[in-house]
Amino acid sequence: MKLHVGCAMWTYAPWQGRYLPHPLSPRERLSAYATWCNAVEGNTTFYAIPALDTVKSWAEQTAPDFRLVLKLPKAITHERRLADADEPLRAFLAAIERSARAPTPCGSSCRRPSARPTSAPSRPSSAVSPASTGTAWKSGTASSSRSWY
Repeated sequence: MKLHVGCAMWTYAPWQGRYLPHPLSPRERLSAYATWCNAVEGNTTFYAIPALDTVKSWAEQTAPDFRLVLKLPKAITHERRLADADEPLRAFLAAIERSARAPTPCGSSCRRPSARPTSAPSRPSSAVSPASTGTAWKSGTASSSRSWY
């Protein structure tokens, strides 16, 4: 078993000059970060599906065994609350799959519901099944509300 260790970002400004060379352009920070960690959370994917060139750039800046743990877009986790999310989920997976060297773990950050849901989604999303994508995706979920524990 290989352990992957990383942080929630690779561009934290106070790291420049301490853990990362200074000055360092934003396009060079991931490759510098990847010299001392072999994983990182990709938080920007929460706000938008990344462009193909962006994901290719991430892959080019890191070693083959480096793991980008990309957050699912908020349209899936917060707006649709994981229900009826097949279309945006397929779009997200297609964007990261086309340029990745290996399947990238996906993460989601769930917030506390404003009201207790009246029912669960009628079925789990089929968009991540190996039969629909050709890839078995790894995933994880983090809750930011203590009331969920």
